Amino acid sequence: NEVSGAAIDWGENTGSSFHSLRVLRVDGTLRPLPDADEPTLELALYEVLSASARRDENAPKGFVLTGEIAPERVNATLRDFDVRSWLPGAAPTSIRPLLADLAIEGSVSEIGFSLEGAELERVSAVAQLDDVAVTLPLSQDDEPGEGLRLSRSSGSIRIEQRQLVANLRGDLADVPLEVDFQADVSDLLEGRGAESNMPYTARIVIDKFSFGQQSRVLPFLPADTREVLARFADQNQIGAISPSAEVAAEVNLSGRLAGGAGGFGSAVLQTYRGIVRIDRCATAFYEFPYQFENVTGTIEFNQDRLIIRSLSGVAESGAVLSASGLVKPLRAAAGFDLEVEVFDMPID
Repeated sequence: NEVSGAAIDWGENTGSSFHSLRVLRVDGTLRPLPDADEPTLELALYEVLSASARRDENAPKGFVLTGEIAPERVNATLRDFDVRSWLPGAAPTSIRPLLADLAIEGSVSEIGFSLEGAELERVSAVAQLDDVAVTLPLSQDDEPGEGLRLSRSSGSIRIEQRQLVANLRGDLADVPLEVDFQADVSDLLEGRGAESNMPYTARIVIDKFSFGQQSRVLPFLPADTREVLARFADQNQIGAISPSAEVAAEVNLSGRLAGGAGGFGSAVLQTYRGIVRIDRCATAFYEFPYQFENVTGTIEFNQDRLIIRSLSGVAESGAVLSASGLVKPLRAAAGFDLEVEVFDMPID
C-alpha cells in the first residue's frame, strides 16, 4: 500500500463547510492492520519537498507523520516539525491566539496528538520542545504582566482535558530554571477569551547559580520580597547582592489569566510562596552596614510575610553575624521583627 505523490488537505471541518489551512505533499505507506479490534489504518508518511527546498541546506528537511486511524479515534505523531512554516496560520482557529501568545521560536522535535469520539471532538496534543524560545503567561508582580520569556528551553507543552500544561527547563535572562505551569483554558478553546477568567498555577525552581549584581532575575521575584532582600546588600551598592553569592530558589504561584482578544490576555498574580537559599554571599545589613563574607541562610516568603529562618556569616575581622526574624505585612509600611546579632566584633 505505497503512497506516492499524494496530497493531504489540512483544514477545519465545521460540519457544514471545510476551510483548508494547508496542503501537504507526501509519500509513504498506508495499510490496514489485520489484527486490530476495529478497522484501523496504519500510516507512515513523509513530506515531499520542492526542488528548491531540497537544494537549500538551511531549509527544513520535511516532517514525518506516523500513526493510526480508526472510526472514532486518530492517534498520530509528527516529527521534524518546522514551527516557522506552520504556526500560527496552519493551526486550528480556536488555538491560534494561544499559540501566538506562547510565541514559540525554534525546533519542535515531536508533536503527538489524538482525536477521540463519534465526531473526533475530544482533542489532546503534546509538543516536545528542543532549544526553543517560549513565553509563559506569568506576571512579575501582583500587577498584570507581559509574560515570562524563556530561551534555550526544552521539555513539553500539552493540551489535555482543556488544560494547558507546560513542563520546561530553560533560561530566564542569565538564570537557568525549571517551570511547571498549568492553566484551565476552557474559555479560550471555546472562543470566550475576552470574557475569560482562567485560573493558573506555576512552580518555578531556580538551580544554585552565581547571582551577580547585574542579574536580571530579581524583577521576577515579588516586589515586596525584593525590597526586603535589598536590606541585605553589598555595602558599596545597597540594593544588590554580591557577585559571589550562590542562590537557589523555589516559588509557587497562582493567579488568573484575565483574557484578551482570544489569547491569554493579562496574567494577574494572586498568591505566591517560596524559599530562597543563599550561600557564599558577601553582604551587609542595611541598618548595620558592616561587610560580612560567606553568609549562608534560608528565607521563606509568601504574599503576607517573609521569614528569615537563619542567616550567618563572618567578617574579615573575625566578627560573626547571626540574623533571624519576621517581616509582616509585606507592604510599604512593613513591620520588621528582626534579631541581628554580631559577636566578636573588634572595637576600634
